[in-house]
Amino acid sequence: LDWRIASRAALGSTREMSKVVCRTVCGSIELNITLTPKFLAKPLKDALINPFLGAYNKKTPGEPLTADALSRVEIDGKVVSIDALTSELLTVEKPRVVLFAGGAA
Repeated sequence: LDWRIASRAALGSTREMSKVVCRTVCGSIELNITLTPKFLAKPLKDALINPFLGAYNKKTPGEPLTADALSRVEIDGKVVSIDALTSELLTVEKPRVVLFAGGAA
């Protein structure tokens, strides 16, 4: 009986993180982006950064911003690698992801 309770608890915690809503910010553009398990299994660059930058570039005139042009990316104040697996970086339900364009402090 104890292993069943433990298994249910483990399944429940997996289900809770089956999607993550990221508050993603770059400059004055701020969007909520929901990532499903399909995206959580990808590198952060492919799962979140590139889709966000697609929307960002539509709303921002001038030279399009690319993932390679970012000076850094922070999740809840911690600098992260955009090549890391998204599920390993996003461990809370509503993280705040901030993208810094090249030259931004």
